[in-house]
Amino acid sequence: MSTGTLLRILLWIIAALGAQFILLIVLGTWIQSRAERRNRFRIDCRRRWEQQIVAFLYEGREPTPFLDLGRAERRLFIPFLLRVLAVMAGREGAAVRRLYHQARLVRGLNRRLRSRSPRERALAALEVGTFQVEVYFHRLLGMLNDPVPFVAHTAARGLANSQRLEFASPVLDWVLCQDSFQVERQLWILEGFGPSLLTWLELRMEGRSEPDVREWILFAKLAASYRSVPHASRLMDMLQFADPELRVLAVKAIAALGYPEALPAVRPLVEDPDWVLRSQAATALGILAGAEAVPSLVELLADPVFDVRRHAAQALYRLGAAGAAALRRVAEDPAADPFARDLARERLQWEPVMAAP
Repeated sequence: MSTGTLLRILLWIIAALGAQFILLIVLGTWIQSRAERRNRFRIDCRRRWEQQIVAFLYEGREPTPFLDLGRAERRLFIPFLLRVLAVMAGREGAAVRRLYHQARLVRGLNRRLRSRSPRERALAALEVGTFQVEVYFHRLLGMLNDPVPFVAHTAARGLANSQRLEFASPVLDWVLCQDSFQVERQLWILEGFGPSLLTWLELRMEGRSEPDVREWILFAKLAASYRSVPHASRLMDMLQFADPELRVLAVKAIAALGYPEALPAVRPLVEDPDWVLRSQAATALGILAGAEAVPSLVELLADPVFDVRRHAAQALYRLGAAGAAALRRVAEDPAADPFARDLARERLQWEPVMAAP
């Protein structure tokens, strides 16, 4: 092969590589420009809708701007309404749900629930429960077994957001099947059913010959979350359980409720062999007994376990002047327990305003 031929081949290769390079630059520029246009379109839509939704909800305007949305706008408007409804309740929440149906956003929901895209399936599942699309509730039950975890998660959220207790059992069973760290994350899903879930859960547990500790744990956490005083007596019963975790959670829930009638049941727990229970009892005692708890909390400052001493010191701090005076007495007493004296001094150093006369 002659030198001229090799040179021509080389030039053709260079030209082809140059053309590919230019094509990549043009393609990248087009992709970036397209993404920027989409972002501007999304931002413009949200700004416009934020003003229009306020006028619709609070100024009595007609929903006309939302009734004739283009295809691209509809894809953005559904997530927008989901975010709006997440912070709405009562009359405004009902108005947002009506707007969803008036704008006929339910069209294509069946297709979105069957989409190959996990993100689209998850959004559709949340859409069903949040906007009360009853005809598709049964689809969400099947989606609890979706192979993609966050799709199953949103299906559970959708069923809980329906606030229908007939779905509480499958959702609760799904939550209990998650890993322990997942249960902590899923607790707020159950909260979507509302406070009536506690009564339902109590009846479910009473109807079983063998109690499920996991359900009692959820009961205690939900009672604390809802601040459900009517269920305080059940929490007091839980203080007699053998399971240490249940007793700790019951004390924490009672403290969250601020239920003073539970004080006689909580007082003995400051001497319990379980230091975790003693620490939680110290916090609860300060809340339920007020200034009357000062002597017991001062004794707990000398507990051999640091976490118990810390909870006792924090409980004294929360009592205000009475707790500050007790901490100062311990800090200035040379005959006091060294652990108690050191922790009292440390607490007073952290809170100079509290330590002031």
